[in-house]
Amino acid sequence: MMGFNGKFAIYSGMGVTSTLLFSQMLGGFIAGIGGATEVLGMYTRFEWAAAPSTGFDGIMVAAIAHRNPALVPVAALFLAYVRVGADVISRTSDVPSEIVSIIQALIIMLVGAQMFLSKIRHKQIVKASVRELEREGK
Repeated sequence: MMGFNGKFAIYSGMGVTSTLLFSQMLGGFIAGIGGATEVLGMYTRFEWAAAPSTGFDGIMVAAIAHRNPALVPVAALFLAYVRVGADVISRTSDVPSEIVSIIQALIIMLVGAQMFLSKIRHKQIVKASVRELEREGK
C-alpha cells in the first residue's frame, strides 16, 4: 500500500517513513547475509575473482516481472533460459557467450521503454477523459 499510494497510507494512519526505512534495512540485511554466504561460505578459503552479478540479476528479474510476485519465477526461468542458451550456442558454434549481455541489455531497454511509455499513455488518457467530462458538463 505504501509503494503504490503513500498518501492513502498516511491517511489511514500508517507510519510510512518508518515502515519504508525498516523494510529497506531488513532487505539490505538479508542481501548482506546472502552475499556473505555466497562469497565466504562456498569455498574452503576466500578467493576473490569477480563479484557475482546476482544483484543486477535480481533487478532485471523484478523489472521483467513488473512488480508482480507471481511472475518472478517465470522471469527468473526466462533469464536462466537465455543464459544457458547462450552457453550452449557458444559451445556449439562460433557465437561468443557475451551475446547474452547484449540480449539482456535489449530486454531491459524494452521493459524500461514500455514502463516509460505506459506512464505517458496514462497521462494522455486522463487528459482526454478530463476534456470529455468538461465537454459534457458545458
